[in-house]
Amino acid sequence: MRIRRLVLLTSSLPALQRFYLQALGFRGKLSAGDLCIRAGWTELHFHSCPEEVRPVYHFAFNIPPVTLIKATAWLKLRTNLLPVNADGSAIADFKNWNAKSVYFFDPAGNILEFIARYDLSDAAERQVFDAKQISCISEIGLVADNVDQLRRELHTRYGLSDYEKQPPGENFAALGNAEGLFILSSKERHWYPTQIPAAAFPLEIEFEQNGKTHHLQSGIARENG
Repeated sequence: MRIRRLVLLTSSLPALQRFYLQALGFRGKLSAGDLCIRAGWTELHFHSCPEEVRPVYHFAFNIPPVTLIKATAWLKLRTNLLPVNADGSAIADFKNWNAKSVYFFDPAGNILEFIARYDLSDAAERQVFDAKQISCISEIGLVADNVDQLRRELHTRYGLSDYEKQPPGENFAALGNAEGLFILSSKERHWYPTQIPAAAFPLEIEFEQNGKTHHLQSGIARENG
């Protein structure tokens, strides 16, 4: 699965513009209440919303595994990393997923992740790391009252399968593959590695699955193709 377009809400467009375009160096532009960011094959949009909405999302960027240490150092110069280990270090080792991650916030409070997936290993050595080396947004969190019900709907409607490295549970499931995953969470379950409870906010996703382009909007809404 590939996430081609992701639309989220925010009441912090100017701060997000400075963070993504200036601090992190993504390509993009701000126009008419919409911030558009290019992250590899994914186009990320933030649409302006009223301040009282205060949406918080969790999403992850795939990075080449060989760049993990350089990417971590690069991020440290631009933002604060979230500690994930007892010694305060920032690299999480997900052995069952054959992946390692670092986490950080953007100015709107979204929980971001750089994830190096060794099943997608890129053996080419990189001298430096920058935003151009990000291949895609590979995860987006979807929050539901009933995780299993949403999981079964996504199976049926889009032909999505459970991620082979993550057995589904009552409060958490992952659908897709290493290139693209829907992370299903029950409400109030904390987004790792924070104490922020998961909550559902409007979003739109355009994604490719089984040779077709599909659209999901604030849940399961419509599809094309």
